[in-house]
Amino acid sequence: MEEHSRSHDYEPWYLGVFLDGDLAFCAVGSQIVLNRLENMVAVQQQLGLIQ
Repeated sequence: MEEHSRSHDYEPWYLGVFLDGDLAFCAVGSQIVLNRLENMVAVQQQLGLIQ
């Protein structure tokens, strides 16, 4: 068992998107993406799963 994985069990799943000029910040779970294209793809995928 990986102890560091257990220490992250308390972290809630979240999807946060912040647009500031040319900077697009997208946090999906534990993954952090600082790429506009990847950000849009991730958001579209999540919207597809939610709807």
